[in-house]
Amino acid sequence: MKKASAFKRSGIPEKARAADTPIAFYAYSSHTFPRPSDHFILNFDTIITNLGNGYHPHSGTFIAIRPGYYVFTWSFRIQRDAHISTELVVNDTPRGSVYYDATEKVDGNTGGTVVVHVNQGDEVFIRTTNTNYNLGDILSDNAGRTYFGGWLLS
Repeated sequence: MKKASAFKRSGIPEKARAADTPIAFYAYSSHTFPRPSDHFILNFDTIITNLGNGYHPHSGTFIAIRPGYYVFTWSFRIQRDAHISTELVVNDTPRGSVYYDATEKVDGNTGGTVVVHVNQGDEVFIRTTNTNYNLGDILSDNAGRTYFGGWLLS
């Protein structure tokens, strides 16, 4: 029996994979992530842009529908007196990470940007690191959104 491709499983139509289709996404979380564990994958459930339909909000994963160089950006907000480290992962390989340590009186926000070559079918997501640096909640509300976005350069 022939194994279904990631595209068939994801329901991305053939037309969306055409070379002239723009690829870009931006989504943010509508909720707080209370005390996320190590290697916790953040899902960003409020989609603002999803050109090409490569972003999947239930898993928090972007699946590349075409190979090329992509720009990925993410930001997270944390409660006061918390410290969190997150990383951008392509398949199972971290490609960038960001750490923030908020003061005891002020919430904090930080973000990262990575430019990386991604192959068709590769999965890209944001997760906490396993460095034991994670303490506190990741926040997302009107005061500041925790988000994930990306677009194809070439």
